[in-house]
This record gives sequence, structure tokens and C-alpha cells, in this order.
Amino acid sequence: SATNYLGFGSGALSATENSINTVLSTGGTANKIYCQITAAPGAGKSYAFTLRKNNTTVLNNTCTIAESATTCNATGFTDVLVAGDTLTISIIPTGTPASARVACSISITF
Repeated sequence: SATNYLGFGSGALSATENSINTVLSTGGTANKIYCQITAAPGAGKSYAFTLRKNNTTVLNNTCTIAESATTCNATGFTDVLVAGDTLTISIIPTGTPASARVACSISITF
């Protein structure tokens, strides 16, 4: 399966990142990502969720939901955000995982 992108607020997915970006109105520091799906991916399958800023992957902030799990989180990273930055979460499937609804959140300290 192909990479999809999740925008914040709408819950919509898109194969085109620029069509789903969320523009920040103020700056801050992102430091956590949490994702949940409604159905486990299945044996040997997974989804990787990565916070992206300005269409670029931010280092050390990927969490993976694999096999029978339905949640993941990544902590311990810091990424400085400024007003006007755009955010999305990329969703990369491995091994054709089960279809599921997805919800993700991030922690931003202002």
C-alpha cells in the first residue's frame, strides 16, 4: 500500500501531502506523538506514523503499530515550530495491514 497523510482537525487522509497540511498560527515545541487505530494490522504487518513539518520528516518521532497492537507513541524528541509551519502525519503501511480508522495527536508546548 502507498503512503497516506493525515491532517489535523479534519481526520481526513490524502495521498497528496500538500492538500492536507495544517498551518500553525503560533509557534511552540512538538515533543510527543500518539496514534491509535481501530483494527490491529495483523501478523507481520504494521503502520508507521511520522510527524512531518513543512513536508519534511522530523527526526526521531516515528511510532509504529505492529501485529496485534492498536496504539503507539513517540516521546523524547523536540522540534521547534514557528507560525506558518505546516504539519501532517505520514502513514506508511508494511505488509498490507488490515484496514482501520486512525486518530493521532501531538503534544506542542507553547
